[in-house]
Amino acid sequence: MIDENLSCKEIKIFAMSKDEPRFKNKAYAYVQREFFLKDLVNEKGKFLYYRNGMNISGDTLVLFKFDRQIIASAIVKKSKKFKIPEVRHGVNHNGALYLDISTIEVFRPINISKLLEEIPNLNYSTRGNKIEIENLDIIIQLINKNIGLTL
Repeated sequence: MIDENLSCKEIKIFAMSKDEPRFKNKAYAYVQREFFLKDLVNEKGKFLYYRNGMNISGDTLVLFKFDRQIIASAIVKKSKKFKIPEVRHGVNHNGALYLDISTIEVFRPINISKLLEEIPNLNYSTRGNKIEIENLDIIIQLINKNIGLTL
């Protein structure tokens, strides 16, 4: 459960690509279980991104979108674009997001249309969406309603 007293500077949506080799032909439950709950914990929260990253100043609640649904969340402490790509599993990664692993949550997927219904002023596009911080309580309630209803 996300603490209702969670403090963060901003809220953003990060779109994960199904074209990325490690996610190709994978279902959301696999990504939640194997990537968020195992790999990221083993990597101490270092989320290598394949193509496009996100500029984060720190203490940002990031909602991770996979296959048109929000499937996970975490507080991201910082982001870093690499001058030279880091190769992992035979793939060039252009940078990393550094997650606080104690804040990683996975839950029953939240469809983008549900997010738009709950936050009518959300201007949704495909990548890098910022959600106004005054919507934090709505986001926390939406996630907490869906925790424990997956995997």
